[in-house]
Amino acid sequence: MATPEGPSQLAILKAVTFRIHSTPVEQLPQCIPYLTGSLASCRQLLSSETKSNSKKASEADVALNRLRTQLSTLLQDRSIQGRWAAIVLVKCVISLGGWEVLQKCKPWVQNLLGTLSKPDPPTTKKLAIITLTRIFYLSKEYPTLVREVTTPSLTPFVTSCMSLVFPKTLSLVEQHTSSQRALLATVLEAFNTLLPRHPTIFRPFLTQINLLLSQCIAPTSPTKKALVPTLDAETVDAAQRLFVLLHFSAPKDKGPEEWFQSYDSTIKAAHSVADRVFRSIIEAWQSTTGRQNSVTVASFSEDIRETGGGLLKSPPWHGIYAGGERLVGLLGLLRHFVTTNTTAPVDFRIGLLADLLSRILSLAVPYGRSANWGDGIQYNPQIGKDERNALFTLLPGIHIAAMEVLLSLVARFKSACLPFAHVSLEEVIGIFDAEKDVPLIRGAAYLATTALLDIAGRSLTKQTVTSLSSIVRPACLDLLPQAEKPSATAGLEKGHTNSTTKQNNGAANHSSTAQTSFPGLESAASNLLSAYLSTIHTSLMPVKVRSEIERIAVLLDNKDILLASILNPRALQKKVTASLLPLAARLRPDDPALEGLLRPRMPAIRHYVGTDLLEDEEVYDDDGDEMEVEEEPEETEQVEDGEKTGSEARDDNNEKTDQAMVSEDSYATSETKTSDPSPGLVDVTDSTTAKRPAATPLEQSFVVKRTRVEAPPVPVDEAPVTENETLPSQPVTVVAPVSSVTAVPVVSTTAESSDSDDEDYGELVIGPDTDDEAI
Repeated sequence: MATPEGPSQLAILKAVTFRIHSTPVEQLPQCIPYLTGSLASCRQLLSSETKSNSKKASEADVALNRLRTQLSTLLQDRSIQGRWAAIVLVKCVISLGGWEVLQKCKPWVQNLLGTLSKPDPPTTKKLAIITLTRIFYLSKEYPTLVREVTTPSLTPFVTSCMSLVFPKTLSLVEQHTSSQRALLATVLEAFNTLLPRHPTIFRPFLTQINLLLSQCIAPTSPTKKALVPTLDAETVDAAQRLFVLLHFSAPKDKGPEEWFQSYDSTIKAAHSVADRVFRSIIEAWQSTTGRQNSVTVASFSEDIRETGGGLLKSPPWHGIYAGGERLVGLLGLLRHFVTTNTTAPVDFRIGLLADLLSRILSLAVPYGRSANWGDGIQYNPQIGKDERNALFTLLPGIHIAAMEVLLSLVARFKSACLPFAHVSLEEVIGIFDAEKDVPLIRGAAYLATTALLDIAGRSLTKQTVTSLSSIVRPACLDLLPQAEKPSATAGLEKGHTNSTTKQNNGAANHSSTAQTSFPGLESAASNLLSAYLSTIHTSLMPVKVRSEIERIAVLLDNKDILLASILNPRALQKKVTASLLPLAARLRPDDPALEGLLRPRMPAIRHYVGTDLLEDEEVYDDDGDEMEVEEEPEETEQVEDGEKTGSEARDDNNEKTDQAMVSEDSYATSETKTSDPSPGLVDVTDSTTAKRPAATPLEQSFVVKRTRVEAPPVPVDEAPVTENETLPSQPVTVVAPVSSVTAVPVVSTTAESSDSDDEDYGELVIGPDTDDEAI
């Protein structure tokens, strides 16, 4: 059945085919925006299965066949403009049509493969690679298409791609074909998409792919002038991800083993580069894995270099700047080892990576004149000052790459990183103190500190929390608007010395510069302050630091920091501290989270007097038969238990009013059930509030439950009851414990009782009493 928009979609499709037919081929690229936008309106028609017995369906079939014929013709057109427009339209139709288009796309696949071998511009070949990758990706869900389209065409596709990007020489620096460099990122992304889904097809090409990736995973600056510039970050990132995915194409059951070999080789290569780059400094780091420095004293007189090869078959590099770039590239590769999924469970040795990160983060650029953490570096006297200064220039970039790896490691393994989280946090704090003038260092340190606080914040010591102030205070300054930072800094640091104020003003100026050059700095600083308030125990926080954070939260109306401060109030102190909840409620009156804090919708637990309170309680006699319980006042339970504490007795007194009201009703109904008065009961009521006649004696209205007395009764004062004694307005019932073992002393009062006497007290039984209001 045709949908209401069916005729309009058919008309649009006919208009598209007419436009393609009537427009000259050289002008088709200018019409591509209109054509693709119109085809997007025909999604339902392109993806629906038409029936030949309908007239409208036959018209749709004719229009679709005409469109497919026109696209096939354009793919074989002699002009570059026609082939380029056809590739764009084929990509659009494939994405919109789904199965109905894929099952008839085999001629298009052959024509697109032919385009890769033609002398077309790189943009046309790039679009052809993207379109073929999309076809192979979508056909994975249909075994028929995999057998008929993907399997026969994927091998020629990989061969054509490798011929486009594989260098004629083993060095990409000496490669002079700019078209090959332009297609490299596109080919690597296509391989990243297809290799995990078709690993066996890529297996014969692993050798060539490894040679290609060895030039791309950690590139260095060229030592000689080259016509082609160095690789961009996008291409390097795609090459690193593909290198990690190569274990998918390993033989059966060999994938995890090859993955670990690549992982271990990368860590060893990073250590080898660090041995040469850090040779101008005597490192205080000691390996926890037993690794030894590979640089000998004899090599100190030579220029810093590495011949290449090794486990990763990397190209050689020369100079300390090239060595720094190689180390940063290897750290980026390790980050992808952490974040990329594997084909099977692997043996990930966190200690190897943590040892490398500890080595890198233990070095910092010297700063200040005092004996601080960064000033404890020892210089190697056999290395010149120029190389040492060059190392200090490279250290911030290396530290940023190391903190990115640390952030990925903590995000992936969570609490498994807890054993080295405290050490890493102290190292990050030291790096921040030494290199906080670099904007990217500030952002990376904020992110790394936030991740470490999430897993180790509750276990930090007072000393570590105090040292965190050197990161938290600059984070507050980074959140302030640029124009307000100098004045706000002066207010925040009121009471400090002049030297401290100057340092803070300098930090504000640095953060002002960082805000314009690093847009993500504010978000990282906000997350850090929220984590600081949420994860660290409030008693360990410095009062001034917390006050500064709360002031920033109110000034900027930062919801996350406000909620973190409200949900984690300050520790109890001698003086009362104010809460941010009233201010947050005024700043955000319509926020659901604050509304839940102000007015929680917890239903009240109500108690209705007059219902059967003892409905759910069963009492049994000695024979196991259920006994009828008409009334059980609160005092009965207290005397029976005999073991309640004072706090429990006070809690029970809160229900005395309701219990007493129920007991009055039970007294009124008990007169017709029994005639034997209970000698162990005393009803003490006021003459103005009694409901029964004075001449009616108090009768037993209930059967006392069996009680256990594990201790002798507490002696009580045996003072007699007088008429002048003030009596409670509510009726109070005292029940003595019944036991065949312990004798309870009974004190009786002899009084002349008559029918007209309204003050008949009956017989008193004195026993242990835990109720303060009992007489």
